Amino acid sequence: MLKMIKTFINKIRTSDEKSKRFWVFIFSGFTMAIVAALWAFYLDMSIVRLNPSGETQLAAAEGSGFFANLSSSFKNLIDKISTPLARKKTIIIENNQKDFLPKDLQPLPIMKLP
Repeated sequence: MLKMIKTFINKIRTSDEKSKRFWVFIFSGFTMAIVAALWAFYLDMSIVRLNPSGETQLAAAEGSGFFANLSSSFKNLIDKISTPLARKKTIIIENNQKDFLPKDLQPLPIMKLP
């Protein structure tokens, strides 16, 4: 098994740049998935659950395991990213007075255009 892994790594080392980038992408994604899974597992183990009466519940509730926690974590992350992007930015200027006229306004001189 170890010899097979060494052979695979040596094959990647001697390959062209395109395939090296491909394998870096694959290994990076795999590593990120492992880190996210470990993080979700840690959250699942460290957060105390409450039952409806407000008492702590030691046994895991149905539908609140490792994968449910991982799924909800990713859903919350996507919601946090997509919500500001979906909002339209608008500015509403409202005034109580219908005809707003500033006080002490100096009249502009009349200029004739050529």
